Amino acid sequence: MGERWDFEFDAILAVSFLGLSLWAAQVCEGGITSSYVRNEDLVHDMPLDSDVFRVPPGYNAPQQVHITQGDHVGKGVIVSWVTPDEAGSSTVLYWAENSELKNSAQGIVLTYKYFNYTSGYIHHCTINDLEFDTKYYYEVGIGNSTRKFWFRTPPSVGPDVPYTFGLIGDLGQTPDSNRTLTHYELNHVKGQTLLFVGDLSYADAYPFHDNTRWDTWGRFVERNAAYQPWIWTAGNHELDSAPEIGEGKPFKPYKSRFHVPYGASQSTSPLWYSIKRASAYIIVLSSYSSYGKYTPQSKWLEKELPRVNRTETPWLIVLTHCPLYSSYIHHYMEGESMRVMYEPFFVEYKVDVVFAGHVHAYERSERISNIAYNIVNGICTPIRDPSAPVYITIGDGGNLEGLVTEMTQPQPSYSAYREASFGHGIFDIKNRTHAFFGWHRNQDEYAVEADSLWLHNRYWKPAYEESSLSVHITQGDHVGKDVIVSWAIPDEAGSSTVFYWAENDDRKNSAQGIVLTYKFFNYTSGYIHHCIISELEPSYSASREARSGHGILDVKNKVMRCSVGIGIMMAMQLEPILCGCTIDIGAPHLKKLH
Repeated sequence: MGERWDFEFDAILAVSFLGLSLWAAQVCEGGITSSYVRNEDLVHDMPLDSDVFRVPPGYNAPQQVHITQGDHVGKGVIVSWVTPDEAGSSTVLYWAENSELKNSAQGIVLTYKYFNYTSGYIHHCTINDLEFDTKYYYEVGIGNSTRKFWFRTPPSVGPDVPYTFGLIGDLGQTPDSNRTLTHYELNHVKGQTLLFVGDLSYADAYPFHDNTRWDTWGRFVERNAAYQPWIWTAGNHELDSAPEIGEGKPFKPYKSRFHVPYGASQSTSPLWYSIKRASAYIIVLSSYSSYGKYTPQSKWLEKELPRVNRTETPWLIVLTHCPLYSSYIHHYMEGESMRVMYEPFFVEYKVDVVFAGHVHAYERSERISNIAYNIVNGICTPIRDPSAPVYITIGDGGNLEGLVTEMTQPQPSYSAYREASFGHGIFDIKNRTHAFFGWHRNQDEYAVEADSLWLHNRYWKPAYEESSLSVHITQGDHVGKDVIVSWAIPDEAGSSTVFYWAENDDRKNSAQGIVLTYKFFNYTSGYIHHCIISELEPSYSASREARSGHGILDVKNKVMRCSVGIGIMMAMQLEPILCGCTIDIGAPHLKKLH
């Protein structure tokens, strides 16, 4: 946030026009299979005496502290922790930054047994009625064993609220797991909330599902999960069902240790629920609970999707564990039955992106669906579908089962990029129309994105995505103090007004432009707007907008925010004499201006 951006316009136009022609055709070729070959490491969990598993000092000191969202809109936080020796206190003290007034919230405490293991005392406390976009400190424990942490609540829910999510799946507790979490923490783009797509500790990989590995995992992730919410999704390794040792109740350790606000979204189970956070609406589904037509999960989802207000939360994100599309041989088509059930809903309600794990590798799909063309009529090849989500598999957190490397050949048409490497993702929402996704491999520098994609919101899809109309700027006078802003709208004239204002100044100025059309043979143009912003000083920092969207103008290295039209964003830079311009249509291809 607050950074300057730049990109090459010619490349953008080439990509945009190519994309327009591709949307009209079926997917006929596969995408990219990375040629990167990862050096093999010995796959094992970190030893029990590792620093990352260190028990905090003090008698009965709280450990395994983690937080998640505690209500539907982001004004609540669930704080969870474990005390090893006795129950102690379930009270959380909390206060806003720069406030001396401490509040308290009372939680609950529980324990569970699993085979020959007895858990510590697990505490869950919900803090309600917090202020949006505020840093809070909180304390758990009593006496000399009290521990202090902090978190920041999200901004108020709204359509153009920027927000950044991290993504990790299938983490485990190996040296690679530690690299993944460290890489995420040191990423120059800071995730504000982590979306976790299932398979947490891999305790079930040990004899008798050794639940001490749940404790070590809780201490391992505390360094991050105590400070930012982790949004939980259950995977197959959370089932922990082992009838052969008398443990047939599924999800017992998971449900005991991780509480979520499922009741706030009228769900009957913590395994499927929804939350709003900033400009995103996040739906969590369970791959390992019944999801057929008349099951509780399916009936809940059918009621939930129509409740999503895309004018309030434009970004509709689904989290599940088993991918609906995957071209890796391991776990191939395991998600097919859920795809058959839920893909029509995802397309009908224009889900933007579906994140999954399970397959221990990375893959990103094209926007495709397999609804009209399916095994019923003998044609089972997915086709391009602009209403469909992008499917991203990110089950590459680093667990002890290692990477999957065998892929179907040739690469299927629906697969845009795939690679067998460990890493994490960043989903960076800019406004109601655009978000940027980057995948970061552990072996790369922190700022490197091995794969990336600008996502255009399915509900607020910009007009240019289905037309060749463009947005551009040029210098508006002889010395570089004026800017001509030009843009086109395909359906109606709309407004030709541009609003602009100094950075950190709420006083808005306006400039009125003109609108025209032209005909050429049998072609009629859209409504073409031209507007001159005059008398900008070389040292003047300003922002401007028309209707909606956001962008950046830099007048001699000073930032100016701007937008034109409906959901169209622009970025540009002026020098005092010679105007060098860069432009973005809705910010689909921004990159950092160093």
